[in-house]
Amino acid sequence: MVFIVEFPVSSFTGKTDFVITYNKCSVGCDKCNLKLNGKGIKYNNVLGELKAVAPFIDNIIITGGEPLEYKNVNKLIKDINKLINENSNRNVKIHLYTSGVKTKKFFKLPFDLLDKIYIDYKGNSVNEIIENTKLDKVEATELLSLYHKVSKFNKVVFRSSTIVDDFIKNEIVYYDEV
Repeated sequence: MVFIVEFPVSSFTGKTDFVITYNKCSVGCDKCNLKLNGKGIKYNNVLGELKAVAPFIDNIIITGGEPLEYKNVNKLIKDINKLINENSNRNVKIHLYTSGVKTKKFFKLPFDLLDKIYIDYKGNSVNEIIENTKLDKVEATELLSLYHKVSKFNKVVFRSSTIVDDFIKNEIVYYDEV
């Protein structure tokens, strides 16, 4: 397990972000922009670095790769939440960016500890998902089913650079340009 940590990252809102990037992903999106620029560090070091900057940050972003492929992602989220509560007086938001492809893990997330979950939308049909990733038909069907199940969750935001218009037109969910 290797993580890349970036701080400070100033978001478009003028807030300071602490970004944790998990370096593994099996989705294989043809337009993946994952660039791991930095030296990988271990779990405890992630928490140590976060503790050092906790009083100064506004957002924690857990991303990847695919963070749901990390077997202890729920522990990571819980540890981050505890660390922030103990070391910061700020209203720090915790965000998770995922493809959603690990559907069973998705529904086991500690939703109460996450402020937003951003799902990178992969397509409107099983065939489109297969075309945009290296998923098989069963996985693509599960992923499309997940999109429909979570489209009404108030913490879930769908993101896509290629399918946004169709997404909005069908009123499946809303789009948050980040």
